[in-house]
Amino acid sequence: MEKDLNVSMLLEIYGELLTKKQSEILDRYYNMDSSLQEIATEFDVARQTVRDAIVKGKNKLEKFEETLKIYDMKNLLQDLCKKEHKQSETLELAREILNVLEEW
Repeated sequence: MEKDLNVSMLLEIYGELLTKKQSEILDRYYNMDSSLQEIATEFDVARQTVRDAIVKGKNKLEKFEETLKIYDMKNLLQDLCKKEHKQSETLELAREILNVLEEW
């Protein structure tokens, strides 16, 4: 199973919307680089159970993003802040929105 780095970001944003166990499994797999077998041993479940939890959790995270677009918004705002912008008010507003999203 190929690891998707975007899932780490989605997990950071939407992780609390998953069950505690799903969130922990995804965190160990995507952020701590644990193998399926290591996670299975830690949670005392079958390797297939871990794989299923990862697939279902990733699908949920992607669905949350498809609906809410917070990750996309954050990326767009970061891009806007990186560019030199003549309208300082717009730039400041974008920075404020980005700060709110990062705190959320």
